[in-house]
Amino acid sequence: MKARFHKVFLPKVLIALGVGATALSAVAAESSFPSKPLRLIHGSVPGTLVDTAARLYAERMSAYFKQPVVVEPISGATTVIAIRNAIKAPADGHTLLVGATTLVVLPHTHARAGYATRDFTPIGEMVRSPLVLVTSGSSPYTSLSELIAAAKKSPERITYASGGVGTTNHLAAALLTRQAGVKLTHVPYKAIGAAVPDVTAGRVDFLMSAPNSVAELMKSGMLRALAISSEKRSPAFPQFPTFREAGYPDATYEIWIGAVGPAGIPAPVRARLGEAMEAARNDPSLVKRVEALGQTISAVRTPAQFEAVMRADEEKLRTLVKEMNIVAE
Repeated sequence: MKARFHKVFLPKVLIALGVGATALSAVAAESSFPSKPLRLIHGSVPGTLVDTAARLYAERMSAYFKQPVVVEPISGATTVIAIRNAIKAPADGHTLLVGATTLVVLPHTHARAGYATRDFTPIGEMVRSPLVLVTSGSSPYTSLSELIAAAKKSPERITYASGGVGTTNHLAAALLTRQAGVKLTHVPYKAIGAAVPDVTAGRVDFLMSAPNSVAELMKSGMLRALAISSEKRSPAFPQFPTFREAGYPDATYEIWIGAVGPAGIPAPVRARLGEAMEAARNDPSLVKRVEALGQTISAVRTPAQFEAVMRADEEKLRTLVKEMNIVAE
C-alpha cells in the first residue's frame, strides 16, 4: 500500500509543484516589470509616421510605468537592421520594435530579410493612417478617373514613386493598379521624402503618401490630392474622395503603426505592456494629436487583436506580392 501511495501521489505532487513554480514565476515577472528603462527602437528617420507614433506613446508609457521609455531610431537597410536588433533582444519586454505594416511584408519581398513574423510577440497597434494619392499641382490630371483613363490609353507611361520596393506606398499603388487593371511604371526611391520633389516638379506622375507628410504642399497647391485610401472620408481631409467612391474598393488600405517584441515575451509582461498602451490611447491629448495628423486610434486595442490584424494583413499582402511579382533586388 505504501509503495502504491508513493507511485501515485509523488508524481502528482511534483506536477503541482511545477505548476505552482510556473505560476509564481509569471506573477514575479508581472510584478517586477519593468525593472529598468524601456527602449522603443525603429528603422525610420525622425519625423515619419513611425517615429512620431513611437514618441507619442513613449511619453505616456513612461508616465504609466514610472520608468524612462527611450525612442531609438536605427535606420538603414529598409528597416531590416532595426528589426534584427529587436529580434535578438532579450525577451523580457524591455526592448520593443515600433514598425509599420511593412513588418509583415518584408519577409515576402526581400529574400534576405532574415526573419519571419513568428519571430515577434505582437504587443499593440498605436495608430492608423490612410494614404493620399497626390500629383503635381500643375499635373493635367484633376481626378482619379482621368489618371486611370490616361494609364489605360498609354500602358506603362504613367509613373509613380515610392520609398522602395515593398514599402507601404508601393503596396498601396499596387492594390490600385491591380483593381484598375492598368500597367504603371514604378519608380522606387531610397525614401519617400526623396520622391516628393520629383512628383512636385512633375518628373514623376504621382505617389501615395501619408497626408501629414505632404499636407503643407497640398495646402500651397504644389501637390494635388486625387483620392484617399481610407474606408470613409477622413475627418481631417473631408474634401478628398475615397478609392471606394471612385469605384476601386479593393484599393482601400490603411497603414498601421504598432509595437512588437521578440518572440517569447511572457504573457503577464505582454499584458502589462498592452495595458500601458491602452492607457496611452485613452489620453485625450494623444488622441487630439493623432487626429490632427490625419490618423486614427482604431478599434484594435489588445495584444490579441493586434496579432490577428498582423496575421490577416500578412496573408492579404503576401497574395498581392505574389500576384504582382513584387520582389526586391
